Amino acid sequence: VSADIMYRDLKWIESQIGDVWEKHYSRLGYTTCFIFNVKNSVILFDRNGLLKKLMERCSTPYPEQLRKNIIEMNLSMIDNVHTYNFRDQIATAVERKDLVSINHRVAAFLACYFDILLAISRELHPGEKKLIKYAEALNLRKPIDFENDINRILSSTYTDIEQLPALLDETVEKLKK
Repeated sequence: VSADIMYRDLKWIESQIGDVWEKHYSRLGYTTCFIFNVKNSVILFDRNGLLKKLMERCSTPYPEQLRKNIIEMNLSMIDNVHTYNFRDQIATAVERKDLVSINHRVAAFLACYFDILLAISRELHPGEKKLIKYAEALNLRKPIDFENDINRILSSTYTDIEQLPALLDETVEKLKK
């Protein structure tokens, strides 16, 4: 038996639940990651029942306002809505041929992309590992060529970076549909 043991300050987790699940504050990527973590935890020891109470606070249906806020905030950063969005930052990095910057901004772009994709289907964000397989396993409403587009984005950061901005635009348009 293997177990992931995480040490989190319960006051901090409580504030995350309050901000995200109850006040519906969105983040840039991974918005519901800590909610997922709490909801899917197995309590091994909970002296005062505090973790159980936090789990109960997360047991309500996915808040519609949170869903809308996640989509709006994250879409503004991967589309040409926000003044200095990730897509434009990537295009600038491509012009400079700055591979480190491209890699960093593509990671941020994809974090927002998956936050939107999961919010559309009212699914919690599991974190950064195995997101394509997770989305497939959940049978989410996904854009046409979802996995292929993600793979093309990631491979073009190493093979043909000049095509990356157009590929990002195409991927966002498919997501918006």
